[in-house]
Amino acid sequence: MKNMNTLEEKSQDKLQQICEVLRKQTLEPANEEADRVIKEAEEKAAKIIHQAEEKKKEILDGAQKELDKQKSIFENSLKQAGVQSLESLRQNIEQQFFNDDFSRLVEKQSSEENLIADIIRALLDNVKKQGWTSDISAGVGKEVNVEKLCQLLGSEVLTKLKGNTVNITGIKGGAQLKLHEKRLTLDLSDSALKELLGKFLRKDFRRFLFSENG
Repeated sequence: MKNMNTLEEKSQDKLQQICEVLRKQTLEPANEEADRVIKEAEEKAAKIIHQAEEKKKEILDGAQKELDKQKSIFENSLKQAGVQSLESLRQNIEQQFFNDDFSRLVEKQSSEENLIADIIRALLDNVKKQGWTSDISAGVGKEVNVEKLCQLLGSEVLTKLKGNTVNITGIKGGAQLKLHEKRLTLDLSDSALKELLGKFLRKDFRRFLFSENG
């Protein structure tokens, strides 16, 4: 009976040893491999998720930049169109309310004999200061009363002019003084007066019409 118990104990020990060997050689490596595979899978999954998030951010950033670009182009185009429209409006208003009326006013005023006489005297004074006193003629518009103008100028001025008179030319108003020897023309005709006065008046005219505070 004692021998049987001893044999049974030895069998159990042997079985435990076999189980221990199987556990160490098979189950533990299998568990370790399973843990490694799971860890690698988790790391790959995390990497894929991170890459997906980065790609998503890149796509969204690119889309936002494109939207901002298109918005900027649209706003600039709208602004440019507004500037062009405003400039066109300014030009139309200037043409209608400034240029036409201003031109008629200058032509009318510069055709008056008193003003023309003053212009000729001023031009002759300027010529005299330069020491140019010979071979000078004066030209005026056809609407001017030459006889009245000559009376206003007087003999002292007329003797300085070629032919002791003034000549009718193609200008509408004002006067031109020609220095034949120098081949120069001093121009204070209506056209020159429009340009000269326009440089001073146009800026104030624009400020009046298009004042930001108005």
